[in-house]
Amino acid sequence: MTRVKLCGLTVAEDVDAAVEAGADFLGFNLWRGSPRYVEPTDARRLVARVTAAAVPVAVFVHGQSWDPVVSEFTGVAWVQVHGAPDAWRPERFARPVVRAVPVAGPVAVGALLPADYWIVDTAQRGHGGGGKSFDWSLASALKGHSRVFLAGGLTPENVADAVRTLRPYAVDVASGCESSPGKKDAGKMRAFVQAVRAVDKEL
Repeated sequence: MTRVKLCGLTVAEDVDAAVEAGADFLGFNLWRGSPRYVEPTDARRLVARVTAAAVPVAVFVHGQSWDPVVSEFTGVAWVQVHGAPDAWRPERFARPVVRAVPVAGPVAVGALLPADYWIVDTAQRGHGGGGKSFDWSLASALKGHSRVFLAGGLTPENVADAVRTLRPYAVDVASGCESSPGKKDAGKMRAFVQAVRAVDKEL
């Protein structure tokens, strides 16, 4: 089964709608430079709404919001780190770590830096894919990898093709299921999850 991560949740009603839609992971952005930023105290309140059926994930950026203490405070189960240097090691967090991999060219398995999981995303200025997809063939070496999340410009309309192409462990969406930055569209979230579940039955 392909897992689904709905990321950039900022308000309680969107958390509830994401859980109801059947998301496997819910992402909370703790980087102040993001339009989806939530204060740690707000993140803690939102994480408390997540049922046992889903995994809450804190999104950090190294050098700005990368803090094991904050992850403990918010109560998240996993962390996702962007911009981490080569010397970074996942042992700093007592929970599974997803390392972001900006895709600017072909990605080789052997080039992946230490992490429990990896999220391949569109390379651009800043952090995250900015709602833009990349050429999925650049990540063909990762096809079927059991620990890779696919992100970058995914929507309810193209996520099935993405799953067919790369067979990732999980798919990740933020702007592709929004009505405006930081505000989710419940219908799009349902449609996204349904599209993934449908293609899983096909494959």
